[in-house]
Amino acid sequence: MTQEIRDQLIAITDNSLKGYRDRALLLFAYDSMRRRSELCACQWTDISTHPDGSGSWFLQFSKSAQEGYGKHIPLTAKTMNALQAWQDNAQLKEGKSLPQIMVAGGWKSTDIVLRYIENSNLVLHN
Repeated sequence: MTQEIRDQLIAITDNSLKGYRDRALLLFAYDSMRRRSELCACQWTDISTHPDGSGSWFLQFSKSAQEGYGKHIPLTAKTMNALQAWQDNAQLKEGKSLPQIMVAGGWKSTDIVLRYIENSNLVLHN
């Protein structure tokens, strides 16, 4: 997915709780460029904010780095703002994992991008 397509998908989200969630998760997934299984392992406590508003996600394990040393994945200030807005508006609690929150909020699959493409005039060219 290109930044242009990501921005078009974000532009069609609304200000409902699902809209906050979808914006945050689209930005988080785009910034991190991680596998679905790695995204699903994220805990709120793995995400830290830096003084300039950007942040990082401490990824403890990945398919390509299974030793458990972990690494910090940079997150933009835009992503951090979206994550915070989602957490605030949905009154999400620390400690819950992102996948638990996704399922509770109705984001049960990775088909979110396809859903937004189908519900918009966005056309992807291969």
